[in-house]
Amino acid sequence: MLKIGSYILLFYLAFRLSKHSFEFEKVSRLELIILPLYSTLMFFITMTWSEENIMVAIILLFLSFLVGWLQASKVEFKDEGKEDK
Repeated sequence: MLKIGSYILLFYLAFRLSKHSFEFEKVSRLELIILPLYSTLMFFITMTWSEENIMVAIILLFLSFLVGWLQASKVEFKDEGKEDK
């Protein structure tokens, strides 16, 4: 029962985090460059390279591609009329 509750909590948190991804907001350089690079670096440092973990990584890569495609399909660019600082 605890495992099912963990999955429900995981899906709830994923929904809460992605809820605002379809709304306009200003994105900083930190979010665009540093966070993905840091995440990728930490993945390769902490990954335990076994057959099972590689299969899970491939599945997660496929799912993340689908989520990224879904989010990018609704992207709109708005000109704020300001120069970048």
